[in-house]
Amino acid sequence: MSRSTVLLARAAARELRAAECKDEAELWTKQEAKHAAARTQTAALRAAKPLLKLCSECPMVQACETWARLDRYTGIAAGQAWEDGKATPPAWVPGHPPRSLAS
Repeated sequence: MSRSTVLLARAAARELRAAECKDEAELWTKQEAKHAAARTQTAALRAAKPLLKLCSECPMVQACETWARLDRYTGIAAGQAWEDGKATPPAWVPGHPPRSLAS
């Protein structure tokens, strides 16, 4: 990671102090573990939903997205699932092609 990328990631991370999830570490860790362990899109989406709700109410989504991309994050951030800094749909399951889910 270049020095400028590190500085940009740190700046984005500082902005996240105002994020809706700042006091939700326990919930976040639990739901991300469930999301990572999901073997179906339905299970992945079910695990992500409580986190996506927080993201939908958060004023820091743009900073969070920047941080996730630059930090090569894997997990849920900015209302999306992330795999090594690349955004994916929340129902995405590694090794399974995306398909549409019934609402």
